[in-house]
Amino acid sequence: MQTTLVQLLALTNLESGWIFLLEGEQGYRLVADSNLPPALCREDKRPMRCDDCFCLRLYWAEELEQAVTMIECERLHNAVQQCWGETNNLEYHATVPITIRGERLGLLNVGSPGKEQFTDQELAFLESVAYQIGTAVERVKLYEQRERRAVEDMSRYIVNYYSQLNSITRALLKMNNIQRLLEAAVDSIGRQFGWSTVAVALREEQKLRLRSIYENGRTKGAQAALPFVMRDLVEQADREQQIRLAEHGFGPYAVALPLHTHESGVLYLSRSSRPFEKVELEILRILADHVTIALEKVRLYQEWEEVLLAEERNRLARELHDSVNQKLFSLSLLARGIWEHAKTEHEETANAIREVERIAQEALGEMRSLIWQLRPSSEGTDFLRTLKEYAQTIGLRLFIQSDQEPRYRHELELALIRIAQEAMNNVRKHAATYRTRISLTHDKRWVTMKVSDQGRGFTLEQAEQEARSLGLASMRERTEELGGSLHILSEEGLGTVITARLPLQAEERG
Repeated sequence: MQTTLVQLLALTNLESGWIFLLEGEQGYRLVADSNLPPALCREDKRPMRCDDCFCLRLYWAEELEQAVTMIECERLHNAVQQCWGETNNLEYHATVPITIRGERLGLLNVGSPGKEQFTDQELAFLESVAYQIGTAVERVKLYEQRERRAVEDMSRYIVNYYSQLNSITRALLKMNNIQRLLEAAVDSIGRQFGWSTVAVALREEQKLRLRSIYENGRTKGAQAALPFVMRDLVEQADREQQIRLAEHGFGPYAVALPLHTHESGVLYLSRSSRPFEKVELEILRILADHVTIALEKVRLYQEWEEVLLAEERNRLARELHDSVNQKLFSLSLLARGIWEHAKTEHEETANAIREVERIAQEALGEMRSLIWQLRPSSEGTDFLRTLKEYAQTIGLRLFIQSDQEPRYRHELELALIRIAQEAMNNVRKHAATYRTRISLTHDKRWVTMKVSDQGRGFTLEQAEQEARSLGLASMRERTEELGGSLHILSEEGLGTVITARLPLQAEERG
């Protein structure tokens, strides 16, 4: 507006001018001025900023509808009366209302020393200029309103996003199971933020695998290779540890955000329309950090539980060894001593004592087996050596065959060891043989373990009646927990084969 005012004065050969814009009901602001007399420039133009004047009062009262010549300017009159300084003989000015479509926006005042009257033609020209100024002011106000609305909308958007983010984070931090956490994370993010697809992939055994996905309003756990539609983007984000976008204009808009977990992973989100805004990406980065924190919290919690479990198992093993095991050993020695003393004179008593010794020895063997099983399974311990040591502990001669070096994830290795131990216990207690064989075969998805003996075997009816003592229920539970199966083949007089088939990778659990 300053430039417009200067050009107007040059075009009309007028010397001074100023523009007021209204603010509120009784407020105004000086927005432009040119060649004001010294009396009006004092104290940083204080006379132009403080108090009102006759022309403003007329305008506020809606009594100034068109351009007029002010017979005397109140501000200039006050400057003379109060000796504020030189007015350069400026006494009169034209006052032109800046009004657009009935909205009063401000006033345009122009004048020159000695000019007491403006012609109708001059006033009409000034009105046309004021209209152009008003149009420009209106455009600026509309732009500012749009900007203000945009800022308000963005503020609401950010507040809403952070509110939802806070809600999701609080829920995730309460969970102590990784799979449930992953499924809850993709479900909450998909539903609350309106994403069509949300997925989490985690690195397992040097390979990214899909662990949970929200798609078409449904959530499911997974343990599978990455779908083709997201594979390149997810692998790139993981490899470069940077946010990566897919905004090609065809297909969905997608973003992959690295999760800086213990093993690394990626959070993938996609929608059918609308590209990503910078502020949205920053919020999504924070969202990925919160998911990472929740995952690490669960991992640390599970490690802590494992430490507590290992300590408790060690404590139980020590107590059993120091108390029950020693007492059984003492009972066995005592029974043998009594039998030696009574075998020649008290045959029936000696036989009973012999039976006590046998039971004590059997209980002692079972106790040693239990103590061995209570030892925590340490990562890095050789799988085959673990089985051989256990067989030796319970007095079995074990033969092992494997078509490849056995290397398994922790949960699978532990399940195979426990199933093999239970099967060897059965051989030791029921098969009437001290020999057993374990074979391991592998394909791309499965490991099959067979524990066989050539002992006395049993019938299906016996197996059902003695399922608990044979440990069949616990073996079956372990295989089914990992998505596998257990089969038992036995025939009286020919022996038994227990076959456990388990997935090499964790299966989806419903």
